[in-house]
Amino acid sequence: MAFKIYSKHGDLRVALSPTDSSTQQEALQGGDTVSLSATHCACTVLEVDDYAEFCGRRYMVAERYAPRQKSAGEWAYSVQLYSPGSLIGRYLVQDRTDGGHETVFSLTAPPREHMAMIVRCINEATGTDDWKVGSVDGSDNITIDYEGTYCDEALSQLAKKCDTEYWIDGTTVNLCRCEHGEAVTLGYHNGLTAIEQGKASNVKFFTRLHPSGSSRNINPETYGSSRLRLHGGADFIERGVEEFGVIDHFESAAFSHIYPHRTGRVGNVRTAERRNSDGSSYTVYYFTDPGLDFDPNDYEIPALVKRVSFTEGAELSGMGREEGSDYFFEVNYDSRTGEFEIVTIWPDSMNGAQLPGGVFIPKEGDGYILWNIRMPQEYIEDAEKELATAAEAFMDENRKDVSVYKAKTDHVEMAARGEFLTLGRRIRLVSPERFPSTGERLSRLTKITRKLNNPAEMDLEISDVTGRSLLSVINDNIQDAVSRIKSDMGALPDIIRTGDRTPWTDNNLLSALRSLQEFLSKKDNDTAAGLITFLKGLVSNAIARLKGGAEFGEFVSGMMTGLGAAIDSRGNAEFESVTVRSALRVMELIINRLGAQEGDTLFSESDTIDSCTLNPDGTYLLKVQEKYDGYFTAMTAGMVLKGVVNTLGKGGTDYYTSFMRVNSVNASANTIEVSLYPDDEVPAGKNYPPCDLMRVVRWGHQTDKSKQSLFYISSTEGRIIKLSGVDRPIIGSGNYEVSFGTLPEWLSELLPIAPGESGIYVKHIVTETVWQLDHQGKPLPTVRDRGPYDPAEFYYSGDILRPETNDWEHSDAWHNGCRWRCMVTGTKTAPAYDVTAWSFMEGDPTFRVELRGGPASIRPRSFKFTLEVVASIYNEDVTDTIADGDIEWTRYTEDDDGNRRADSDNVWAMRHAQAGRSLTLTEADLDITAGIVPKVAVFTATVRLRPGTTPKTASYGYRA
Repeated sequence: MAFKIYSKHGDLRVALSPTDSSTQQEALQGGDTVSLSATHCACTVLEVDDYAEFCGRRYMVAERYAPRQKSAGEWAYSVQLYSPGSLIGRYLVQDRTDGGHETVFSLTAPPREHMAMIVRCINEATGTDDWKVGSVDGSDNITIDYEGTYCDEALSQLAKKCDTEYWIDGTTVNLCRCEHGEAVTLGYHNGLTAIEQGKASNVKFFTRLHPSGSSRNINPETYGSSRLRLHGGADFIERGVEEFGVIDHFESAAFSHIYPHRTGRVGNVRTAERRNSDGSSYTVYYFTDPGLDFDPNDYEIPALVKRVSFTEGAELSGMGREEGSDYFFEVNYDSRTGEFEIVTIWPDSMNGAQLPGGVFIPKEGDGYILWNIRMPQEYIEDAEKELATAAEAFMDENRKDVSVYKAKTDHVEMAARGEFLTLGRRIRLVSPERFPSTGERLSRLTKITRKLNNPAEMDLEISDVTGRSLLSVINDNIQDAVSRIKSDMGALPDIIRTGDRTPWTDNNLLSALRSLQEFLSKKDNDTAAGLITFLKGLVSNAIARLKGGAEFGEFVSGMMTGLGAAIDSRGNAEFESVTVRSALRVMELIINRLGAQEGDTLFSESDTIDSCTLNPDGTYLLKVQEKYDGYFTAMTAGMVLKGVVNTLGKGGTDYYTSFMRVNSVNASANTIEVSLYPDDEVPAGKNYPPCDLMRVVRWGHQTDKSKQSLFYISSTEGRIIKLSGVDRPIIGSGNYEVSFGTLPEWLSELLPIAPGESGIYVKHIVTETVWQLDHQGKPLPTVRDRGPYDPAEFYYSGDILRPETNDWEHSDAWHNGCRWRCMVTGTKTAPAYDVTAWSFMEGDPTFRVELRGGPASIRPRSFKFTLEVVASIYNEDVTDTIADGDIEWTRYTEDDDGNRRADSDNVWAMRHAQAGRSLTLTEADLDITAGIVPKVAVFTATVRLRPGTTPKTASYGYRA
């Protein structure tokens, strides 16, 4: 039988006679390949995409192949060809949304959408539209993380997620159990010559199942377990133990979705407006659940924040923060009103828009699940029963017969039948000895191996399950591990090894040796250079010596704004409160009381409008309230008034600011006539008229400079302000005299200060001492010139405090006429060009080379002397540090006609290549020819100072 191989253009390339070892092999989820062995009289190189036809299928060469020469006229071929379905492992799954080629992405969609995407990638890679999606089982959304995933790997992951198989029929990809056709009857002496029973590779079989539910909504301290257990306290369920013995299997992934929960329904929805620290407003959403029969605040789990996930059909389904495959919103619950408050977020994917917000908001009737709480007992019992039912179903579904029957066909009978077997074909395997109760077994083909020379001669594998190679199991385990790490950490972490300077993040790991360097020992005495936080407390069986003192909570010193508690090294203590059970002994008892105020407080003249009348000329007549008997308003003509009204807390709808100018004042009647400023002259761009009960204060004055200053404290702006020169509603940068707290916005436009940063702005500073810190909170050092370098001196690099000057000194010293800055505190090494403990600051850094030893005048007939190389840098002699190999000597001479004697000069240079730092010259070095002395002779040394210095030259010679 000739096995013909064609070029990709359809031209016959070679016809080979396969040996009996040549086969075609196809396996369910295992590829379809031809392994060809043959000898031929000629050498034919097979190119990529060359192909052959076998049993109506095309098989292609995947890589360039040249046969092995056995003799002068004999070439051995051993080549593998692949079906199109076996080559899909060369193509990456890519997200082509918006025309891109993303290879790292995640997709949550029904299985058919995953299949359509994979098939599209195959078609694009092959440049055809031959590949199609076939039968697909499953309609629920599944999530797969594609990260450099090839198409065959993607199909394997998809099949595993859907608990089924994928198989390829020509160029049609199916995702379902591969089983089809009328059953073909086979048995010993009935189409088969041998039957052998085995077991499917790496397929789990068990008789005892240990199920483990989710840890969600479980409080281990009250439940007694960190995960949901079976109802009634059982640890496992079992089947067939009497027949097969105990074969354990632990399973948690299949039950990770089972936990105590309640699907609630959104009732009333309301909103409230709030403001961020930058003054921008946002909307907070609240909702009730009329059917909620318990108070979530009574079932909190310590250290966990309540969350809700909205179910399918709600606008907020699949939205919110992400943890693994879950999307959620953090919520607060008000036991008094029975309302959930959804904590607003601003995810990156929303381009700065808030969530909930816009169209993505809760609506009446939306389903939601509340979690991160411990549920009431009845919900726990329901979940335990659900786990038991799921475990029974899992036992029924996964306790499959894992037997594999391997058989050899009778090629004569199979050829006579004319039956062409394919993967998934139903097989009625007849064997009364193996199946005494029925005499036969109905199953399917999972693997076929055919002889190329006789396709009817086959090795068959018949099984209900699909065997998996060890490599595929390892790959799946790796994928599971990667998925678990991604779920917990967001990405597969890199490893920081010993010597690496990579900063620690939540997305990398420390090697074992690096861990020994970084972490404290539990066996030996050890010292921690940094701060250690114990989340669950600290117990000391001996005296705890806190030499520097102790702090409790988040300590901030201060009578009014203090937090936490502290005891310093001298025994001074500061606490929030102290309970003394027997006696309190003090030298002096000082009592202070705390006062508080909210909103903005302006220290200026103020009044409350009792009544407001609009005059015909557009001005307003304001009648102000009397604060006490005999009260007269302090307002005067020309004042700029600012008024604010807020009736929201009393059920009203008014909340705005008004700016007015005082035209006249009737002190005896306590009335003020004012004019409104135009809209374009007020900060908000919109001015509002005054109204009854509005509070008005002097903001400034149009002409009187003594009334143009203002001091106020603003909790909304987060700062204390002193303004001056205020003669209009809108203030500018020139009106600020003092600002303490959140810095004014205009400073962020002038300086590299982020909006919302806190600080102090003043026009004038008079102070005795100024301490500066860098962005890491470390003191900025003071550069101090310490004069000429002295080996006995102690120099500082700015990292520690110098006791004599009480500052962080960065020492400078002068050496050989150059200024150097200390980089290592306490160094005893003198400054030099190759010393890292010092950094050059100023002086002469030039690298110089000169030749010494030559006479002032030269007589060619008495030519004998020694040239010495002298090198210096930073005014320091470094001749002794230069290796002989870094000095190159050359000679330049000319004859009487002025022509260079290049050949002679080159011979001389090679002869003196190893001369080093000194060179003795004699008459022989002039290379006198026929008694003629060279007209010009110049000797040059080229010197290199390592590392990285540009070579320098120095020359000596004469010109006749």
